[in-house]
Amino acid sequence: MLFNNSGSVQVTGGTLNQDAGTLGGLGTLTLGTVTANFGTAFSNSVTTLTVITSTLNGPGTLTNATGRTFTLDRSVINAPFVNQGTLISSGGSAINGLLTTVPGSMIRVGQVEGCCNPGNLTVATGFTNNAAIELTNLFASAYGSQLTVTAGTLTNAPGATITTLGGTAPGGLRTLAAQLDNQGTL
Repeated sequence: MLFNNSGSVQVTGGTLNQDAGTLGGLGTLTLGTVTANFGTAFSNSVTTLTVITSTLNGPGTLTNATGRTFTLDRSVINAPFVNQGTLISSGGSAINGLLTTVPGSMIRVGQVEGCCNPGNLTVATGFTNNAAIELTNLFASAYGSQLTVTAGTLTNAPGATITTLGGTAPGGLRTLAAQLDNQGTL
């Protein structure tokens, strides 16, 4: 089955099960306070995905495609996640599946909606940063930002960078809470 969207589809509350087929089209899929179960792979290479206070489950792999921006706002990914574009993590968000980054990608941890929490991204297992990680603030208040890796090692590969930036409103702590193997630039 193919679901082809050229406008906007918003799912608020409840559960979205994508067990077979594909979700596609030039539109936007917005998930707000939803548990989404992806039985097959999903990429935002064509369809924009917006996630707010939601949980994304596998077993399908989720891919943030090259040239695309994916904002994880107070949400959790319990699936393999491949970041080829820009991942923005705001509020208290987590990636509990295997995280893969590629050269040219970006992970930006910082508050974007200004609700009530610093920008925190918790990654359950070690991963290799093959491009760039920024700890910053994207909202006009002095929020902190933190990247936590709870198990394993964060490897900053040769040529990769981990940077702390003042952001839109300087202030707040920038924290890297991880066992770090730095082969790049910190």
